[in-house]
Amino acid sequence: MSGALLIAMRADCRDRLRQLAEIYRGLGLAVDLVCESGGAQSVDPGLVPRRFASFADPGALNRLLPQLCRDAMPDVMHFSAAVPPVRLSEVPRPGTVISEAGSLPDENATRPDLGLASTEAGRVRMISGGLSAMRLPPRLVRAARLRPNASGLFGWWGTWTGELEAGWRDLTEKMNELHCLPAGAILLAGPGAERVRLPAAPVPVIRRPAADASCLRALDIAVLPETGGARVAEAYAALASGTPVLSLADWTRQFEDRWHLPAGRDAGHLAGLLAEHMPVWEPAAAGQRLAGGLASTLQAFRRDQQVMEAYIAREIAARLGLT
Repeated sequence: MSGALLIAMRADCRDRLRQLAEIYRGLGLAVDLVCESGGAQSVDPGLVPRRFASFADPGALNRLLPQLCRDAMPDVMHFSAAVPPVRLSEVPRPGTVISEAGSLPDENATRPDLGLASTEAGRVRMISGGLSAMRLPPRLVRAARLRPNASGLFGWWGTWTGELEAGWRDLTEKMNELHCLPAGAILLAGPGAERVRLPAAPVPVIRRPAADASCLRALDIAVLPETGGARVAEAYAALASGTPVLSLADWTRQFEDRWHLPAGRDAGHLAGLLAEHMPVWEPAAAGQRLAGGLASTLQAFRRDQQVMEAYIAREIAARLGLT
């Protein structure tokens, strides 16, 4: 049987690996996995790879890949976005090499045959760099529903940067200035949350820098007051946890007609939306709008994901001569 070799890191999302494995298996390819040591938990129990190997550091990966490629003779070699540099000149090259980083993790800067990006902005960046690229959105696979009981918490989980902190400062200042004071408390979670300072916060602020994505189920609403096209993966994590996301309209434009949750024109408008919808179930009409917007957004995202998976499968099949 022909095969696809996935090269992943411990931090790679379990759902993403399953998504890729199902695409390749749908093409009749066996799946082999090389993963950073400690990453075995990323392998879905129902999708056991034909071969599994692990590496502790880039040097070990360089020693491992040539022999594994000679043994497996893969038709496709697929690198996740975070794989460290390797010496591909020593690796028997398969028919197609795919990278989610937009370039191959090669010391000699070898180009991949195809780049895969999770967002449209990422795809455009790859194309501007001279690569053939396609968009493969993540899957939203977990149960997705609003919490049955309001917790009184709103906030964000993710990696905290200066841009995100500035957005939250602007939002809390507008809450005070416009007297848009939501009920509850703010939860700031994820790496860097301990450094965030919101001197104008009108409600208590809780910081959980060590929290993982499971904390999203404690939020009534996830709030993203940052512009641009970043933080898509963090927003996906919130949606997959059944947590509605209130954001700025500028940020939602990247999703075209797939975003159906309320979005603020600016920080002041976002503060008003937040005050209107916290807590989630009071008044009932606001809760119904959030529930309907969340359901419609999830449905649109899943439909888009299914269409793009089929499109990419056809592209890979054509490159391998399977059509």
